[in-house]
Order: sequence, then structure tokens, then C-alpha cells
Amino acid sequence: VTAFMVKDTNADGAFMITASHNPYYYNGIKFIPEYAGPAHTGITSQIEEEIEKVKTPKWLAFDQAKDRGLVSYYQPKDNYFAHIDKLIDKNLIKKNSPKIVIDYLYGAGIGYYESYLGDILDLSILHNERDPLFNNLYPDPIEKNLSDLRIKVKKSGADLGIAFDGDADRFGIIDEQGIFYSPNQIA
Repeated sequence: VTAFMVKDTNADGAFMITASHNPYYYNGIKFIPEYAGPAHTGITSQIEEEIEKVKTPKWLAFDQAKDRGLVSYYQPKDNYFAHIDKLIDKNLIKKNSPKIVIDYLYGAGIGYYESYLGDILDLSILHNERDPLFNNLYPDPIEKNLSDLRIKVKKSGADLGIAFDGDADRFGIIDEQGIFYSPNQIA
């Protein structure tokens, strides 16, 4: 969604604070450039050089920054969903009405699936509470981290389980038999 927002607003880029698919203590800054893909080494090196030049950062309280007009708010959800509508056939999904379990692994994707497809799918949700420590789990949707999802899919008779990493740009799939599929296998 953050990458989409960069393109949707014609921004020069975005900074995201994330541990991605790593434990919480790996939390850091991820830069998404104007082309909305991963920043290449040249870009990250340039950012690192600029950071090194700043000896004493100037801090401004958030409320002061708002008062000066330096802060603006953007809610990407509606535009993002309109974009997704161009890519998928919601009527086909609704017609087949699959039963899906979503495992957010306590990450940033919480709520998006329900908001977009909740009215046409039978959804069950796992680990959808915000927790910056990821409940001491690794928010990496790889097979060894998805035992809760596997159990829920099999016990509930779901057709599919989908897990997302901490910043919701990686996923893992569990089928109705409990078999794990990586993003490469799905793609």
C-alpha cells in the first residue's frame, strides 16, 4: 500500500519504519523510491551519505510540524482498492465464495483483507492485533512460522490460508490439506 501511495500521489518516495519479515529488533527504515519498487544500492548509499552529514539533527515536535503545514494526511485505502478492482474479478471470487483464513502475524496488513473482501468471503482471522513486538514471533510467512495458520485451515475446513509478513509485502500460502506454498510457487 505504501508503494502504491508513492505512485498514486506522484511522491518522490516514502520512508517506512519496519522490521519487514525479521524480528522486531531489526526495525529500521525502508525507503521506497518514486518508481515504487525496492531502492537499489545506489539510492540507499546516497541516503546513508546524507545521514552521515547530519551531525546534530534538528528536532521539531509533531504538533509544531503540523502547525507549520509540514504534515499532511493521506488515506490510500479507497484509491488502493479501486486499483485492485482493475486487477481482479471480485464477482468471480464471490461466485466461488472460498473460505479463507488470514494470518497477519501482528503486522501492518491488519484489516485490509476484511475491508476489501470481507463482504463476499467467509474469512477467519489470526494474529490481527497490533503488536510492535510481533508477540515474540518471527513475522516471516515461511512454512516453519505458520503452524497456527495450518491448524486453523485444517480444523475450520478452509480452502486456503494466507499469511503476510510484518510490512505485508511477503506472503505464504497454506492449502486445504495443510501444504505450504511459497510466493515463487504461487507466482
